[in-house]
Amino acid sequence: MDVKEIFNEELFLVEGVFKDNKDQRFLKVKCLTDHLSHDVEKGATGIKLKGGLAHYYFEAENSIQALPILLEISNVRYADSTGLSAILVGNRLDREIGKGNFTLCGLSGAVDTLVTISQLDCILNIAQESDFTKVAEDLTV
Repeated sequence: MDVKEIFNEELFLVEGVFKDNKDQRFLKVKCLTDHLSHDVEKGATGIKLKGGLAHYYFEAENSIQALPILLEISNVRYADSTGLSAILVGNRLDREIGKGNFTLCGLSGAVDTLVTISQLDCILNIAQESDFTKVAEDLTV
């Protein structure tokens, strides 16, 4: 499975993060836009993220073991219910199919406030680290 083909490359950057340049440790998916929403004029990023995560976990369940996903949203300044739903779908699918290590990082401003007000910070793994190699140490494959 070529994971980079699953996520729209204009909207998301997908990288494997390796430990000691050997084994792939986790998959970093970085949102390149400033929004996660249903707005078609802005690329429907929330819908595409949800579809990409569902496709990834479906493929992983049927062919390979799912690597933990680190969803990096430091560029995101706005998220609507579709964006939050995409994050929750990724979290749920990781618990069901993966190892329960779906991690969200790079929350800022209004998105951080929305996650807190929605009390999603109680159910999501949220990394405060900006250095992804430090986050990688906490994620196990």
